[in-house]
Amino acid sequence: MEIQNLNKLFDLEYFEGPLISLFAGSDGKFFIFKWFDINDSSHQWLVFQVNFETLADYLNGTVSEYKLLTYNLSKPFYIVEFTERGTPKVVSQIEGSAILSMFQNLSKVYFSQEYCPNWLAVKNFFHPADTKTKKPSSKKVSYKQAEYKILITEEKGQFYVTLTSNSGQIILKSVGYPNKKLATQGAEAITTNFELNQTKGIAV
Repeated sequence: MEIQNLNKLFDLEYFEGPLISLFAGSDGKFFIFKWFDINDSSHQWLVFQVNFETLADYLNGTVSEYKLLTYNLSKPFYIVEFTERGTPKVVSQIEGSAILSMFQNLSKVYFSQEYCPNWLAVKNFFHPADTKTKKPSSKKVSYKQAEYKILITEEKGQFYVTLTSNSGQIILKSVGYPNKKLATQGAEAITTNFELNQTKGIAV
């Protein structure tokens, strides 16, 4: 896995710092960064790929964090640290069988909007359509592709990616990137995932 090519989209759980964050690759694949441990020099993160459907169910509160972790144990689980320059690097790998026992206590832990600092942005990113067309009994909805604009702006030395509708409504504003190159990569990942999500939809 080219860990350096992943771009952060949102913090899904935050308490005195990010605990669960959602990243994406330019190919539209989603990855979860879950806080794992801390050593003398760095925090460590458990990184694993998650598919769209399981992520949708997690955000809708219908499956637990344990299910999010274990939906496909054949996929690799990586322990990642960040260098002083903020570059992620893989330091080890965990077998899927070990995940079953390590995180069994999360079987009754579910996603909470209360601890998601960007909940509105997450909701708009996955479901930008008019909520009046959503059927309460259905997890998935269909809607027409919306027209949008994507901008990269600089604020106090940080670069932000903003996705807006043609009417000017903000659909998403990213976390800050340290330089324009990373912001451009983030914009590509955001655009790819936004277009994919419009064809699938999450009823959040």
